Amino acid sequence: MTAASHSSDESRLIVVLLSGGIDSTVVATMAAQKGYAVHLVSISYGQSAQFAEEVHGDAVANFLLDRYPSVQNHIRMTMGGSVRVERDEFGAAQVLNQDIGGFHGFRGSAEPFVHNNVVLQGYPSTRDEVISLFAAARLEHLLRKNPQIKTGEVWLATNADDISNFPDISQQNIADMNSILSRKLMAQQGRTVRIETPLIEKTKKEILQYGFEIGAPLELTWSCYLGAPASPCKGCDQCEWREAAFEAIGRSDPAQAPNVISKIKGMAEQWLAKV
Repeated sequence: MTAASHSSDESRLIVVLLSGGIDSTVVATMAAQKGYAVHLVSISYGQSAQFAEEVHGDAVANFLLDRYPSVQNHIRMTMGGSVRVERDEFGAAQVLNQDIGGFHGFRGSAEPFVHNNVVLQGYPSTRDEVISLFAAARLEHLLRKNPQIKTGEVWLATNADDISNFPDISQQNIADMNSILSRKLMAQQGRTVRIETPLIEKTKKEILQYGFEIGAPLELTWSCYLGAPASPCKGCDQCEWREAAFEAIGRSDPAQAPNVISKIKGMAEQWLAKV
């Protein structure tokens, strides 16, 4: 695939946290099209759909690396163990989630991951703060290696729907993490180091529409908590939200096209062959 023609602004270095989901794929495409020096970072931490996220995340990264010269590289960082509660670790949570049909939280409630005083298995612990600071560590490393670049940012795909459901990525928490970064060595040397949330005012529906407008590779994205590459479970809340978002904008999900499914499953086979 030939490189797209976009303006270049490599005075700014952007680390994008890329999960392979719709939101992070749109954010990564935004950064690439602005011509910033973009470094993609994916995190494996024992999540339920880790293999699917790895395959789809690599597919998105390969698309962006092939199309946009400003995208420098894609690395995967691995955290040992699991941040997420395992499916069978707590009997009460396991029974509760069987009763409600799989991997769910109660979004929009005052405590979206608590039901009848039981913490649901979807609760992300302190996952998002930890992952954000992992990306910030990568950013500081890159700024140290590129002294000519004065501004460095971590771009998170947090959106307007997320902030009401995930308290660990609230704007206050982002501000707290930026306060920490302002005291790090790169900041002390006069460099700008911060976390940004460019989608914070957009809903999932608006992000999806915007993704089509800018040509983000939505066909390669993954949303499911539980399925295998190109084979979402279609029962978890993420699958339900994805389907509802496509229906809301009157578009079919391009990830369900037979040629895309075949491509992703082929990538999965190649991945397994390397293990």
